Amino acid sequence: MNLAFLQRGLALQLLALAAPVILAQAYQTLSDLYHAQWLAQATARAAAARQTKDSFALFVLGATDAIDSGTVSTGAVAALRTARDSLAALQAAHPTRDYALDLAACDRLLAAMGATRRFAAIEPLRATVNRLTQHFANLADYHERELQDAVRASIASAHYQWYVVIAATLATLFVGAILVLARRRRADEAG
Repeated sequence: MNLAFLQRGLALQLLALAAPVILAQAYQTLSDLYHAQWLAQATARAAAARQTKDSFALFVLGATDAIDSGTVSTGAVAALRTARDSLAALQAAHPTRDYALDLAACDRLLAAMGATRRFAAIEPLRATVNRLTQHFANLADYHERELQDAVRASIASAHYQWYVVIAATLATLFVGAILVLARRRRADEAG
């Protein structure tokens, strides 16, 4: 027999043995990359939504305290700015969603208070404050559920990958057995 023919046959046999494992590894790598990216994005969005809700709640608390004093505290104004900045970060992290109306509402609240931080200036915007409070709570809940879905999908993928590894192992053993039997048969025919 020709040496080149034997080398080519051996290379094909090695490739046939390695193919299931290589394909399983490629699948696992792509799956892990996809789920890691989804999990990272969902985590960032959930954190930004939670920060928006919590900061806005601090603003509302400070505005409620201002009913007696007539002036919104600088801490409450800072919390409103933080809520607005967190919402802008959420918009950047989730460009398919449009938070322009909520950002504009935060800007209106900031502009209404101005430098004087008078409670009387934001009192007419009470309906806006109530709407934003409810909307930011819903937003935080939505992104928390999205994060939980990403975690569940990642866990399910890890469980499924176990089956892929078992299948690749069995396929490798099967191909190996076929190759050994074929070699043995050829040896018997030659001998």
